[in-house]
Amino acid sequence: MSDYTMRIDYSTILKNDHTETSCVYELNRYGFESALILSQSLILNILLLVVVGVISVLVLIQS
Repeated sequence: MSDYTMRIDYSTILKNDHTETSCVYELNRYGFESALILSQSLILNILLLVVVGVISVLVLIQS
């Protein structure tokens, strides 16, 4: 969240014609990056759950 506010502050400090557009661009880029990170961790979590599930089923069958 601090990264998010820092990007906005940095964009608004630049007092040129493109302040607004650069701010929007930074926000979009940040949203895209965080969405990528979220989806990656979600996929990893699902894979981990599947692996743990398969192992526990195999252990149950063995016993």
